[in-house]
Amino acid sequence: MGSDNKEKRRRKILLSTGRVILVSLVLTAAAMMFSFTYASGKLLDNVEKTTSSDAFKVMETNTFTGEPFTIDDVKKSGITVVNVWETTCDPCIREMPYLDKASKDYDPEKVQIVGLCADVVSADMTVDEKIFSDAKKIVEDTGASYTQIYADENLASFLAINKVATPITFVLDNEGNIIKTSLGALSYEGWIQFIDSMLDGSGN
Repeated sequence: MGSDNKEKRRRKILLSTGRVILVSLVLTAAAMMFSFTYASGKLLDNVEKTTSSDAFKVMETNTFTGEPFTIDDVKKSGITVVNVWETTCDPCIREMPYLDKASKDYDPEKVQIVGLCADVVSADMTVDEKIFSDAKKIVEDTGASYTQIYADENLASFLAINKVATPITFVLDNEGNIIKTSLGALSYEGWIQFIDSMLDGSGN
């Protein structure tokens, strides 16, 4: 009889301990989610404050195929969607086929999509040939036929401050002003909705 009571007490203790652990885990997860959401919101708020940057207005960089890319190329289109990506960023790579498909749905005089690979250029502003080779292979494998560029010194400085994560997208007007910032990857449908909102002026 005494052993039965001991077993019952042991079960109660285990059950009580299990409930405490479960509640603690739930509360911890909730706190982490809140912290991440809050931090992400703050980071994006900070990015939104960079719209006065002249980095794109004064850029003098090159495409992956060696042609120069400057503000003159931005002026050829109503808006330029600059999608910043890295060779080690899986979501960046996964959305590239969607961006390619979206790029073919618009008149290039109204919308152009440009990929900006952020890790091709090293801290000393030299092109890392290994990463550049990896980047070009990713472009080939994903079928991303839209223009791809890498950073010049001005863009590298801008990204060092404002690239809170990748992918991150900056929408430029035809004077090189940043009119919208979007953090995270989108589906094809998401990109169409996003670009259409920029064209109709809603920006949502």
